[in-house]
Parts: sequence; structure tokens; C-alpha cells
Amino acid sequence: MARRRLGWAGYPSVLARAFVISCDGLLGEFKEADRMYAEGRPMADELEHPYSRAMILEEYGFCQLVRGEALSACEPLELAMQICNENEVVVMHAPVAARLGTALVESGRLAEGRAVIENAIARETHRAAGHYAETYLLLALAQAQIRGGEPRAAIETAKRAEEITRLSGERAYHVCATTQIAFALACAHEVTPAFEMYESTLHQAHELEMAPFEALALQGRAAVLADRGDWAGALRDFDAAADIWCRLHAPARVEQVAIERRELTAISRSGT
Repeated sequence: MARRRLGWAGYPSVLARAFVISCDGLLGEFKEADRMYAEGRPMADELEHPYSRAMILEEYGFCQLVRGEALSACEPLELAMQICNENEVVVMHAPVAARLGTALVESGRLAEGRAVIENAIARETHRAAGHYAETYLLLALAQAQIRGGEPRAAIETAKRAEEITRLSGERAYHVCATTQIAFALACAHEVTPAFEMYESTLHQAHELEMAPFEALALQGRAAVLADRGDWAGALRDFDAAADIWCRLHAPARVEQVAIERRELTAISRSGT
């Protein structure tokens, strides 16, 4: 049965694992995601089914991005894009472009990543996938705008994603959107709105058990508290974020928090 389509657009055995990986990325169940991918990718490759292959590669790439492993995420996402282009898997183009663009941006390849994202937006391939794909692209573009020094543009872009997820009732991706808005506000030095948005995000993420996004919100709130001069509060948030990432076995994120904490400690001791 694992090698039968059963009337689906893709193989259920592969797509079911891809959807589990998607949930795992949002919840921080990274070990299970690795196991699902180890089972599903060889099956998809053996079946030589482009849509199924692109789907599981895209979802695992997203999981790696949440885990803070942008460089590692580039490999499956670049392969997924190649599969989409060579086999005209139009329905997967926008989701893959959003994830790949983000991975490239976060790996330091800003211009290349932004080009991937903007090309997908211009082609409007997200219309074939549905409004969720537009959300992915908007969040990816906002991240590129932040990294490119355009936080105010990123605020407006992320707010469009927030509106889509709020109106469609996609609560998990609404958390992703509010996380992005808060980060953009903080980068624009809108301290009070950023703090309030991080507070809202923390509440929502906790309610949905989205531990990675609790950690990201704590990291972000720590930076805002530091801007306010609340060094003790900032350090507490960094430590809480580090505890979550340690529990989730996300070493890249743990190291990121450690670097940010060291920088904050140095600033607080200098009194500047």
C-alpha cells in the first residue's frame, strides 16, 4: 500500500510523512522529523514522483530552518526547486521558493535569496498553491527586507501575512507572522510595539505548544528589554530561550543565543 497512489495527487505514504514533518517543525519535534524524513525521502526517490519528492524536501527544509540550520536546509530546498522546474510542479513552486529564499538569505546569500522570493511573487505561482503559499512568500520577503536593512518595509510585508493567517484561521502560521512583525518592529527601534507583539506571540505560541516560536519570541523580547536598559530581564529571557532550544536538541539555536547573550553581557558591563 505504501507504493500506491490511491487516487491522490501524491503518494499518501510520502505526503503523510511530509505533513508530520511540517507539524514537527512548528512544535520542535526535530528528532521525529528526522525519522520521518529518513523514511519518506528514499521512498519518494524510489517512486520517482516529482510532486511527492518536492513536498517532503520542502517540508524538511522548513524544519531545518526552524532549527536554525539554514545552510543545511539549502541542499534539500535547492533539489526541490530543481524538481519543480524540470517537471513543471507548479503547485509546489511558491512554497519551495519561499523556503529556499529564506535559507539563502539566512546563509548570507541575500541577493540570491531575495531574487528567488521576488521571482516567485512576480510569477504569481502561489495562486496555484493557495493562500498559504502567499503567506510563506510574504514571510520570506519580510526576512529578506530585514536582513537588507529595510525593517519598515518588512513590517508592512509581515502585516499582510498576519492578515491572511488571521482571516483564514491558520493559527500556527499566524504565530509565525506575529514573530516576524515583532522582529521587524524591533529592528526599526519601535521598542514598545515590538515588546507588545512579542508578548502576544509568546502567549499564542505557548497555547499552541509551538516551543521553537516561544524561544524565538523570548530571544526577541530579550533584545527589546536590553534596549530599555533592563539587563536582568533580558538575560532571563535569553536563558529561558536557551533552555528551550537545549530541550529541543537544536544546537545551532543554542549557539546563537549564547552569542547574543555574550554580546549583551559585554554591553551591560561597559555601561553603554
